[in-house]
Amino acid sequence: AAVTIAPSLQLGDVDSATLAGATVAITDHVAGEDVLSFAAQAGISGAFDAGTGVLTLTGTASFADYQAVLRSVAYANTSDNPSAGAQGLSRTISFTVDDGGAENAASAP
Repeated sequence: AAVTIAPSLQLGDVDSATLAGATVAITDHVAGEDVLSFAAQAGISGAFDAGTGVLTLTGTASFADYQAVLRSVAYANTSDNPSAGAQGLSRTISFTVDDGGAENAASAP
């Protein structure tokens, strides 16, 4: 079953009221096993690349809309016998948001 990664995630920016995009990446991704999903939000589209382990979200939208989408991101391993990967069975998930200016990153273990 999918597990929500960061349900309490908070976003903020001192110089912008909107975001242009975001990425969510799995460190030590195991292709064909690790999957990220999200709940759709108006104005934001996204796609998960199973080969790289990166979920890319695009579309200009408010911080509240992106915060809702990023809070909904869930991880699942689709294998009946999950691979350990380089860090054992744990994975690190990195969130990066883009306001059209500079990008900022945060991680969730």
